[in-house]
Amino acid sequence: MTSTPKKQVHFTPFPQESKDLDADEILRAVPEHRRQNKSLETQMSIKLAARKLWNASASLTGIVFWIAIVQLVSLYLFTSGFLLTRPVFEDVSVCEEPPVENSIAPVSTCWSSNRPFKKTVMIVIDALRYDFVVPSEDNKYYHNSFPVLHEIATARPQNAFLSKFIADPPTTTLQRLKGLTTGSLPTFIDAGSNFAGSRIDEDNWISQLKNANRTVAFVGDDTWTALFRPDFDDEMCYPFDSLNVWDLHTVDNGVISHIFPLLEDSHKWDVAIGHLLGVDHAGHRYGPNHHEMQAKLNQMDQFIRDLVEKIDDDTLLIVMGDHGMDSKGDHGGDTMLELESTLWMYSKRPYFARPQTAGNRTVSQIDLVPTISLLLGLPIPYNSIGFPIAEAFLGAKSNDYKSWAHAAYMTASQINRYRSKFSWSNDDSVLQDLWKSIQASKSDHKKLPQLCEQYARHSLEQFREQWVKFDLNDMYSGIAVILCSAAILVAFVARIRTFETSSVFKNVSAATVLLGGAAYGGAYFTKLVDPLHAAGLGVTVGVLGSSLPMIVRFFSSGGLKVESWWTVLSVVLASVHALSFYSNSFTIWEDGILHHLLVLVGVVFAAASFRLETVKDRTMALWHGAVFAILSRLVSFSRLCREEQGMSCSTTYYGELSSVNSPYALVVLSLLVLILPELIKSFYNTSASYTGSAPIWIGLGLRMGMFLATVYWTLDGVDTYGWDIPLLRGTGLKAIKMMVARTALGAALVAGNYGWYVGALCVRVDVRKDENVAAKVRAAILGYANVYGSYYFLVLINAFVAVIIVTKPLGGMVLAVLLYQILTLAELIQLFDLRSSLFGPVVLGLLGGAYFFSTGHHATLPAIQWEVGFIPVSTITFPFTHLAIAMNTFAPLILTTLAAPLVVLWKIPPNKNPIALQNRVGGIILAVVLYHTFIAANSMVSALVLRRHLMLWKIFAPRYMLAGVTLGACNVVALLTAMASGRVIGYINSLFG
Repeated sequence: MTSTPKKQVHFTPFPQESKDLDADEILRAVPEHRRQNKSLETQMSIKLAARKLWNASASLTGIVFWIAIVQLVSLYLFTSGFLLTRPVFEDVSVCEEPPVENSIAPVSTCWSSNRPFKKTVMIVIDALRYDFVVPSEDNKYYHNSFPVLHEIATARPQNAFLSKFIADPPTTTLQRLKGLTTGSLPTFIDAGSNFAGSRIDEDNWISQLKNANRTVAFVGDDTWTALFRPDFDDEMCYPFDSLNVWDLHTVDNGVISHIFPLLEDSHKWDVAIGHLLGVDHAGHRYGPNHHEMQAKLNQMDQFIRDLVEKIDDDTLLIVMGDHGMDSKGDHGGDTMLELESTLWMYSKRPYFARPQTAGNRTVSQIDLVPTISLLLGLPIPYNSIGFPIAEAFLGAKSNDYKSWAHAAYMTASQINRYRSKFSWSNDDSVLQDLWKSIQASKSDHKKLPQLCEQYARHSLEQFREQWVKFDLNDMYSGIAVILCSAAILVAFVARIRTFETSSVFKNVSAATVLLGGAAYGGAYFTKLVDPLHAAGLGVTVGVLGSSLPMIVRFFSSGGLKVESWWTVLSVVLASVHALSFYSNSFTIWEDGILHHLLVLVGVVFAAASFRLETVKDRTMALWHGAVFAILSRLVSFSRLCREEQGMSCSTTYYGELSSVNSPYALVVLSLLVLILPELIKSFYNTSASYTGSAPIWIGLGLRMGMFLATVYWTLDGVDTYGWDIPLLRGTGLKAIKMMVARTALGAALVAGNYGWYVGALCVRVDVRKDENVAAKVRAAILGYANVYGSYYFLVLINAFVAVIIVTKPLGGMVLAVLLYQILTLAELIQLFDLRSSLFGPVVLGLLGGAYFFSTGHHATLPAIQWEVGFIPVSTITFPFTHLAIAMNTFAPLILTTLAAPLVVLWKIPPNKNPIALQNRVGGIILAVVLYHTFIAANSMVSALVLRRHLMLWKIFAPRYMLAGVTLGACNVVALLTAMASGRVIGYINSLFG
């Protein structure tokens, strides 16, 4: 009997033919007898090695976590000292205690000489910009669509007056409502509470109405109920959800349907308030120059006409906006378009004066508070620093100087009483002289209002100056802590390959918990300092103290050694970016600076390619370097301009209608559905990695995700541009859009990541018979040379699909270019052998910053794309609304931080020392965090140094806030990145180790 010869298996890199096998089959490719011969000791050693690797990965994640906590402490300390709020006094004005004993005119109702109206109807039309209501020869959609206010004011000036209504920044709705009811000024940090309103804890005319037993009816924006709910009548309060900016009609229709029945039952209330949101939402959704805005303004015009017909002679009608909007329909900043709103007051009987300045009259919003308080017969709120509107007190013949002098003197006296609460109030000799002049001119009813107004305006400017105070100790502490975290990061990045991360993590954790807890407990029981401050500093001392030996060894051994000119270039690039924050011009043009730096990176790569040894490497490096530079330049043409850039910048991120998406971007995005997967496939093919799960993820998953994004934004275009598609008529369009978005997000974030986690290697074993030896079989593992990188990159594809859904079409195009540039950078780092250099992390940081601007963002509040929060949900729903906004804002940061491990993992075969590999990856992740720490630290220092700069609150404060939030987001993504890279290394080690 002839015996069959035993087959021999030889592994070769890249065979000509292949046979598909999954990951488990790769294990079965090893001969049976070799697997059975493994001793128990060998198996135990494998398990022990796997446990050590897991501990190293978990410890790296823990180290990133503790550093994130320290940096959070630094931001908290600095912000506590930098973004201060003004003092709020709980004092309440009362009728029995007027600010002066002897008034100018006899007081008949509280502080007022008379109460001219029995009822008041106040209509707030959100974002009613002044040029929306005045005639214009232009043919833009928002012109001449709301003419009723101007028509009545010019035709019957004794019955109505129309004025510009100037808001005080920040122009967020909640802060404007506070100003309109308290008469006080907001501070910069108050803008952040626009989405977390709580009851006003200072005196205001709404609560004064309640104290006077008046009944207040309300309908509209539910922000009012967050501030004044106990002051409204329970049976006449109809709030509507305010933050769904894609809903143009629900709130407005609700106001219109409730306000007229209230007018029919006017005996039940004294003041009725209606707040409509459709104009504001149309601006956010489409921009002001859109036919939907025209339709909404037409609706408001008819609504006011109907109101004018319905009210009686004893009712005062006030129509106003709380702020304006910029050319994109956004607000929150301090451009004139955002600040200029509208004020219109109307009475059926002649009442209002017509001063000579009526043609170009402007009124500050805080001036409404003393005006309406005195008209309603209420005390002026204690914290009010506004001044009455002359037209409301001079009478129909413009000659009631006594009533006007009384209102002016009462207001100035209240401001003087308020000023007395401050220790510095007697330091201003100008105000003291003015007050003496006021007392001496009480009998001169024409001169007295002028002196009172000068006193009020000068006081206002003094308050503005005094309320910009800083706690320098907290600011210095915050900077010191973040510099400590930077020192820790530098030592970790430089020495992480020389120590055991698990022992370092245990030491850091023990010291941090012990010192942090002790500091908090001591502060809590002694009450000497704020417990949160103490705990933060305790945590910092714990992390710094436990890391100190490593830091000392690092700096005593010479510190950061310059291994090559690439390291020098890394420091130069990061420094140029960071130092730009010390100039307002450079900060304004940060987007251009970053794009030029990236072009420089590509040029340097291309120039350095000639130093490589082989023709193939030189060719590939030259190609990738040139492509990197060209793409960086092309992406710079996607931009959103900020006001300070003026005529030197032209916004391209949106279409012609100022805040809507360009249909051309949709066309290009649809083409990228076909192009991008093929481009990524070409990178995988260079290492034979387009196999295994790669065709599923790239050829199918990525393409389907991009297709769903294109479908979503196409449906959005149908709604935006009013395209008539029979199949999409009716109200089902929003439901279809939401279903598409949820499907894509669910597939990317849940199904995609689960599939990746359970094992989605881009490898396969190719087996074929040897043509020369019949009993011999040759096998090769396709994708073996890039087993880490090809597997890990699938995480980026999942993230890309998720963020592209919540990014507008041009932004989606830009992110597709970013994904391609990340692969290009990975190839260049491999070609130049820069896996251990700082250059890769620095370039990733620059890419994240540059693409932040190219996706339609800026370091300004109005640039935040709030509307994307309603892509996956129809109303504000935690955490989905917040997550969508975060993914939209930080999409480039998410992708570039997730890409950090590719610096080490791209195009390397399985490593025999996985713990060392994990440490190298950890060093790169921490280097990316270090870059953003460096940027945040410099933004903090610039805000401190330039705290008296004229542009502090317009430029430097928002840039610091962006840097702080970006650093926090980077730490969160870095944690996820550490876990994902640990999974990749551990899983591959279990198969090939």
